[in-house]
Amino acid sequence: MRFHRAIVSMSCGVTVGIPSAFVMKVPSENVMRPDRILSNVPCFGFASINHLQIGTTDCLIGDSTDMFFFTPARPGLVERVWMKVSNFFRRIVGICPKFFPEPSSLSLPLMKPTCAAKVIGKYTGMVPKGYKKGMPYLIIVTIAGDVIDGVPDYNSSYPYTMNPN
Repeated sequence: MRFHRAIVSMSCGVTVGIPSAFVMKVPSENVMRPDRILSNVPCFGFASINHLQIGTTDCLIGDSTDMFFFTPARPGLVERVWMKVSNFFRRIVGICPKFFPEPSSLSLPLMKPTCAAKVIGKYTGMVPKGYKKGMPYLIIVTIAGDVIDGVPDYNSSYPYTMNPN
């Protein structure tokens, strides 16, 4: 059994300055254990995710979350703490141990080829600095994770285990 990283992306177009709802859906072609969600929104308050579903599992608890939370550029305490801890272990041990998760890593349900990822959200109509009302904007959501080659045991949790059959 081999593991390698892969991404599944979905997108939708909006018009800057005009509030709208959106639905994005994409199936996975492989068995994948997603652990990160990324988006390309330019600022807080630009768009929100109201529903995040992988297969039949709803992954968002609560009403909604700002999509800027999932941008790689956002400043955050988790990333600063992670850098301090990982730098400490690199100096002491020479490596960064696996029991510390990556910044912003999530534990999401297994994506199978029969399942799809679905994002339902809304664009608020905000016009960020540097953008003009009426211009098109492509909102992108990317789900990253480990692709599993082999026959995984769907009832197991991370780390992966294999069925002997």
